[in-house]
Amino acid sequence: MAPPKLRRLVFIVGRGRRALHATLIARHFSRDEMRDLAAFYRAPLGAKAIRLSGVLVTEGAVAGERLMKSREREFGERFGAEFSREFSALSRELERQQQR
Repeated sequence: MAPPKLRRLVFIVGRGRRALHATLIARHFSRDEMRDLAAFYRAPLGAKAIRLSGVLVTEGAVAGERLMKSREREFGERFGAEFSREFSALSRELERQQQR
């Protein structure tokens, strides 16, 4: 078991985190919506959503990174073409500087 000072610190941090989350949720949800959310998270599907939320965020980030990486070349080509078209004079100057 953790020493009393550490248990107190964990309690204070936990309480502060809960207060922060409550403030953030209250900013975006009405009182009725918060009651509905609480009921949802007490139900089996809500409990599953909570259990999987970290996994889904991680998998989403990995998939998004993979998608961006797979389109990196296309993005660079399209960005370069748009940049050249929109800023042709600047583009020519940059090309001249790169050739030096």
